[in-house]
Amino acid sequence: MKKLIFTLAALITLTSLGFAQQIPLSSTYSYNKFLINPALAGAYKRPQLYLVHRNQWTAMPGNPTTSAVTIESALKSDKIGIGATIYNDALGVTNTVGAKFAYSYKLKLAEFSNLYFGVGMGVNRLGIQFEDINVLSPDDPSIYTFGAMNKMTVDGVGGANFSWKKLNVGFSIPNLVNTKAKFHKNDSLISSSSYFSYARHIAFLTNYEFNLTADGKHALTPSVLWKRDLVKKASNPLPGNIDNKRPMQFDINVMYDYMKTYFVGVAYRTEYGVITQIGAKLFDQFTVGYAYDFHTNTNWKGSNLVGQTHEFILGYQFGKDKDDLLKRVNKLDTALQDNIKKTDDIDSTVKDTKKKIEKMNNDLRKRDDDNFQNLKKELDKTNGDIDELRKKINQNGGNYSLTRIFFKTDKSELLPGSVSELNDLAEVMTKYPNMSIKVTGHADSRNGETYNQKLSERRAKAVYDYLVSKGVSADRLEYEGMGSKLPIGDNTTDAGQQLNRRVQFKVTKF
Repeated sequence: MKKLIFTLAALITLTSLGFAQQIPLSSTYSYNKFLINPALAGAYKRPQLYLVHRNQWTAMPGNPTTSAVTIESALKSDKIGIGATIYNDALGVTNTVGAKFAYSYKLKLAEFSNLYFGVGMGVNRLGIQFEDINVLSPDDPSIYTFGAMNKMTVDGVGGANFSWKKLNVGFSIPNLVNTKAKFHKNDSLISSSSYFSYARHIAFLTNYEFNLTADGKHALTPSVLWKRDLVKKASNPLPGNIDNKRPMQFDINVMYDYMKTYFVGVAYRTEYGVITQIGAKLFDQFTVGYAYDFHTNTNWKGSNLVGQTHEFILGYQFGKDKDDLLKRVNKLDTALQDNIKKTDDIDSTVKDTKKKIEKMNNDLRKRDDDNFQNLKKELDKTNGDIDELRKKINQNGGNYSLTRIFFKTDKSELLPGSVSELNDLAEVMTKYPNMSIKVTGHADSRNGETYNQKLSERRAKAVYDYLVSKGVSADRLEYEGMGSKLPIGDNTTDAGQQLNRRVQFKVTKF
């Protein structure tokens, strides 16, 4: 009887551990939602292969470790998806190896709305390594010893998912078949009612992607995952019995991505802790991700009792993203249509311009006959003016006196009456752009020579500045003061002094 009691106690302990984590935990399901919902098989059209490995509570003996391989794809019609999962889940002295095959169907509700249904069936092999159980007194005759036991069970899962634009809402029911793995000997020492049962669970997952920028390069995707088991309550629950509390768990997750290439996320899992994630999608086909769990459950009195939890995911998507290629093709087609329209507009503009040019040419031809004689007359007159100006330059040695230039006594400021003659000079220089002159200032002999020199130079500079202000280039002008060195009149008379106070210019180039 003692042997029976021990064996039953061991199985009860294993059963309680199994209910605590019969559904393997995952922190990277954001990358591969097919892992938790068969309805999403082929939802992303491209065939996808993912490898996941989770090492949980590394400081605990017999800590949970899970490895899984998933592959899924849509068929040619995109309405049907198929997928498969192979996994190995170890916990304590138990080890479960299983394989599931999933089938999904997509029902299109509207342009951006779809409803997916999925079912999956598979088999599990549950093994218990009784020889790995550590006992303090292995020679105790009350301990019934036997080796490893393996049992096969059938497993099933169902689910559904609704999508609208960037919103997804779905649920799944793992362990839908709920078969039992019976462990007992054909003898009277172990009860035939000793078994391990897989409990049904239910999980709801919803997420929505928000674009943070208009170009869609920055996005934020919050999600919520809710899980609980569907075990019936005991008919006579014991006070304080945790198995009668129907535990549930929430994951509140936020994932940021840049250009659908680089990912950073953080999540909070109730009664567990905080989860951080980082990942990248390389060359539009390879996905790598890592998650680290920070344990905050106060019942563990510090994460040093359980150790760290690491999870790795590696994925490969076959082929190219059809939607992305279609977007690129549409973008190129739009650009091509824009270029065609612009080309048509340019052709139309060219034709209109040609018509206008032809009309202008016809008008010019009509006017040419009338204007040619007028233009010839103006040209002849201009040539005559140039010849006359050259004669005057040759006759006067190139020197001209500005007779209507007036200054205040002993001042170099031009009086208003001086501008008329200077404007005429500026007009002549504008008309003949190759013409250059040198402005010379002169004074009478009433003051000293030094004073007269500076005064005559300032007066020449005043004429120079005025011509520059009227648009004559400075590199066509020179100025110089001669003082009273070159009188043209008698400095002993008022009339002679008036003649000597003068400004002249000389044509230096024509």
